Amino acid sequence: MKKKPKKKRESRPSVKKRKSNPIIAAAERGLREEQQLSVWLGKWDELPWEAQFDIVRRFFTDAAIYEIGCLVLGSLVAGDKQMALKVRDAIKHSNHMFGRDRELALLKKAVHYTLCNWDVILHKNRGSLQRSVEELKAGIEQHYNNGKKLDQYRWTRLRRALNLPKRSCLRHDRKPPAKLGEVGEIIDLAPQWAADVVAG
Repeated sequence: MKKKPKKKRESRPSVKKRKSNPIIAAAERGLREEQQLSVWLGKWDELPWEAQFDIVRRFFTDAAIYEIGCLVLGSLVAGDKQMALKVRDAIKHSNHMFGRDRELALLKKAVHYTLCNWDVILHKNRGSLQRSVEELKAGIEQHYNNGKKLDQYRWTRLRRALNLPKRSCLRHDRKPPAKLGEVGEIIDLAPQWAADVVAG
């Protein structure tokens, strides 16, 4: 009996690897702390350059700032137009780096609401993180989700971005992962300017 010819395995389409971006690589190496949230509520280009530089230095090391500066300035010297594409790619990647890649529209509103109300809510609940987080969630739902409860996956994204503890971490007298005022410190990049934005 003749043997049936073996079927050739279909070759899987090759997955293109992301091209390395020196700006992203330098930024990730020089990020001072992982999983920081950065949502700017005002217009960045309206800040004086001294303020911009001070804020950048809170997030990145001097070595990273120097390295990225050299890359961009080198492209000016060489007339390298490809650097504009690398900068654009790095800006897109920054949404992931700073926790803005999910629920961005709602996140901005939640950040604003948290800045305005977190300290009051925390004081009202006598420092109880669990009750404060639940009240904060209810307020966000009331003001920015037409009073409807957020789907669990959407709230989880917001909670993680705002660095709020989940309920299981607050039971049985466990030590909570967040400290009083921590949320405000993380999302408030520059207290004075953020206060002006909120007030305006």
